Formats: sequence, structure tokens, C-alpha cells
Amino acid sequence: KIRCLVVDEAHRALGQHAYCQVVQELCKNGEDYRILALSATPGNNVE
Repeated sequence: KIRCLVVDEAHRALGQHAYCQVVQELCKNGEDYRILALSATPGNNVE
């Protein structure tokens, strides 16, 4: 049973991206779970 789905680089999860397809398949099961979406894209002033 899935309790938590961790998605790295979540800012890329748009449209038919594989991350979106995984979430859509999990939703079909009707089970409750949490999604932790991570995105660590730095700005232009990285020192």
C-alpha cells in the first residue's frame, strides 16, 4: 500500500509527463495517499 509518493523535480510534472501518469494511475485505485513534491531550482544569483 502506498502511503506517500515523493516526486523530485516536480516543476517538470506537466501534461503527459511520467510523474503525471503515475499519479493518474494511483488515483484510479481510490486509495488515500500523500504527495510530497520537491523542486530545488536555484535562481540566477548562486554564489
